[in-house]
Amino acid sequence: WTMPRFKINDERHKAKKPTCSLEFLKEYFLKTGEFYSSGSWDDRSWIANDCIQADLDLPTMLKRNNLSSILFLGDSTAWRYARAFVNVLKKRFTCHLVKQEGSGKEPDVTYFSDSRGVFQADMLVHSRDCYTCKSFMYECKNIVEFSHVGSYVIIEYVSMEYFMDTEISTLRLPTNKNKNMCRTSHNTQSGLACGQSPTSQEFIFNEYLTLKPSESYPQLIALVSNFHELIMRDDVSFRRTLTWFLDLVYQSTKSRPGNRVMWFEPTFFIESKKNRNIVKNAQTKNHRLNNIAKELLMKYFNENIPIFWPFFGVMNISKVATPEWNIDGIHFEMMYYESMIKLLLQTLST
Repeated sequence: WTMPRFKINDERHKAKKPTCSLEFLKEYFLKTGEFYSSGSWDDRSWIANDCIQADLDLPTMLKRNNLSSILFLGDSTAWRYARAFVNVLKKRFTCHLVKQEGSGKEPDVTYFSDSRGVFQADMLVHSRDCYTCKSFMYECKNIVEFSHVGSYVIIEYVSMEYFMDTEISTLRLPTNKNKNMCRTSHNTQSGLACGQSPTSQEFIFNEYLTLKPSESYPQLIALVSNFHELIMRDDVSFRRTLTWFLDLVYQSTKSRPGNRVMWFEPTFFIESKKNRNIVKNAQTKNHRLNNIAKELLMKYFNENIPIFWPFFGVMNISKVATPEWNIDGIHFEMMYYESMIKLLLQTLST
């Protein structure tokens, strides 16, 4: 389809507008290098100017996209998106908590271990910086329509504060006779040399997700850009780290045709509301790092067989949201995240 002129508001042109689809968002990004954000808030809904948002029918949308497992990865912002997703589902589905990490700031090894090859004895953990970044998994069912794909979905949030860290890792050595051994069954399933994951990100993608049953592997992975990088890294370090992370995700997901990885840029940082000294000129740096991310993402959005897809431009969308929704400069009231999840679901409905 032909890209429309952006800035179209006249009702006469409504019939000529494309739908607000993933393809629309991708074509806009490839043309402009920006995430689409031309629109306005109407109460608790954000309305796009240049595309038509679909009516939402959750079971039909899930069935059409063959979605039975959705994963959110990131810091406390990703946690809020995942919780908002569950909240939206609860209006049509019955949801129950399958598992969640325990209290404390250390990763909970019992959450990530199972009988398929991820063993507690192999895991090394250290404290996170985030109190609220607790991984969780919900199972949601539509009892009335529990006879086809679209009546059941898993929503999971996995804590990932940075694009590279060692908060949870594994070490297995071929000469260690007591623990942390190379495991034949694990090597066969993951294809890793001795099955080591020196970073949290490698552990998540090469062990925790890879060793899930095929039907449980997430068909949609939402990567939510985080604010912890503002404190951790300068521009050069951020570019190097994100380059590595995007390649890791691509290499880990490219063999799963039909699965999608969606990128959520960070929200706008409201300096006047921050309740702690995070970093000087935080939004300026937030914007700068986001520009680096957009530059690195371009080649992934431009793949012939797409795996990576852009979401809407939430930095601008959140900037003009109701000011009272912002809590502390970074986080918003849950209604904001629920609005963005509804926008995501509408986009997947086209």
